[in-house]
Order: sequence, then C-alpha cells, then structure tokens
Amino acid sequence: MLIDEIDEKSAGFSEFIGIAQARPNFVTPSIFLQNTLSELFFLSISILLPFLELLCSLLS
Repeated sequence: MLIDEIDEKSAGFSEFIGIAQARPNFVTPSIFLQNTLSELFFLSISILLPFLELLCSLLS
C-alpha cells in the first residue's frame, strides 16, 4: 500500500520533471524567480541584522 503511494508520487514527480525539461521557458523562470526572491530575503536579513542589533544596543 505504502509502496504504491510512493510509486504514484515518484511517477508524478518524474512527469513534472519531464514537463520542466520540455518547457523550460515556462517552468524555469518561475523557479528562478522564487529562488532569487528567497535569496534576496535572506540576504537582506543578514545585512540588516547587525544594524538592528546596534540600534537596540544604542536604545537600551
């Protein structure tokens, strides 16, 4: 039973990969955009965190 579910999920995943390879212009930009936005988000946090700590230490 569990093996059947895993097989179904892996089949769906391989279909998705097939679609991604067949239509890179459709799938790749959205994945690239999601990765870029998440990287920018974490980069902005890592840049702003020391300034936030400095501000908190100055205010206290």
